[in-house]
Amino acid sequence: MESRLTPKQQKRQQELELIEEYHKFVTEEALEPLYQSFKDWKSGVLPYFELTELIHQFHKNNQEIYKEFTYTDHKDLLLLAKMKMV
Repeated sequence: MESRLTPKQQKRQQELELIEEYHKFVTEEALEPLYQSFKDWKSGVLPYFELTELIHQFHKNNQEIYKEFTYTDHKDLLLLAKMKMV
């Protein structure tokens, strides 16, 4: 199927896909320690109250990630994505 997008639109779409991939990367990177903490809690190594604090800390961090991707200029995000993903 032929693309009906102009070259400029295709470039913009590729840029948005790269930024989306970078957003996923940053979020998953932040989630990994929390995942390990859940495993520690489940095995009895980490008390529940410490896990709940870690969940709270992740939530605050994730809010910062959201703000970064919502309020940062498209060009700046694209540059960061290229530096980290390519």
